[in-house]
Parts: sequence; structure tokens; C-alpha cells
Amino acid sequence: MQLIDKDLLSMQEVRELVEAAKEAQQELARMDQAQVDRIVRAIADAGVRNARRLAQMANDPKMASKPEKVREGIVTGKLGKFYKENCLLQQEFVKDNAMTVEQYIASVAKTLGGTITFKNAVRFEKGEGIEKKQENFAEEIASMVKG
Repeated sequence: MQLIDKDLLSMQEVRELVEAAKEAQQELARMDQAQVDRIVRAIADAGVRNARRLAQMANDPKMASKPEKVREGIVTGKLGKFYKENCLLQQEFVKDNAMTVEQYIASVAKTLGGTITFKNAVRFEKGEGIEKKQENFAEEIASMVKG
């Protein structure tokens, strides 16, 4: 029988969750708020476009001759490509291109024996909102030479 200190085990789980959160933050750091806004807008627009396209496909003679399973596969493939290019959770995980961000989150949750839910994201740009001091290098050198 092996004795395990549950408090130490819980602390280790928290450390692992923090590490996983840091890795997820690195994914978000690649994007600025304008990119996130464009993605959200694009997803909403794509939903409308895809609904229209599905309606057109239903009436298209070329698609009508194809089996239902093939038509579903075409639609699923097109949606999957769009999401992979535009949705954070569907993009490749930066540290392991073999999995998506969503798959990474699921693997960490499975490893820890719990669940992790991605709720919200805010991206901060390094140096954002900081006024940069404007210096004239030539004037600085000239003042050093004179004085």
C-alpha cells in the first residue's frame, strides 16, 4: 500500500495547470486583439455564408447526383479547413504541431484526471499602452561632444 500526501498531490496538480495555462498563453500571444476580432467576425460571416452555400448545394444539379454521405463530407471538410485557419482552439499547438490547442488542453486534462474548460482569452501585447520616449540620437551625440 502506497501512502500519498493528498495536499502535495494537489499542489503538483496546480503547478501542472499553471504550466498548461502558460503554454496556452503563448498561443494567444501570437495574436493581437484586432486578429481576435477579425476571427470572431469571420466566423459569424462564415456561418451565414455556409448556410447560404448549403441551401445552394441542395439545389445544385451536380451535388444532387452525389450520395448524401459525400455531400456531408464535402461540407465538413470545408468547415474544418475554415476553423483550422481561423479558430484558436483548432489551430496547431505551437509546441507540438501534431495536435491542436484543443487537443492539448484535453490531453492535459486527461493527464491530471479532471476537466479544463477554455472560457475566455485576452491578449496583451508587450509594451502596449506605454509611451515611448522619442530621442534624437544626433542631438545627444552633439551635446556630448560640446560639453
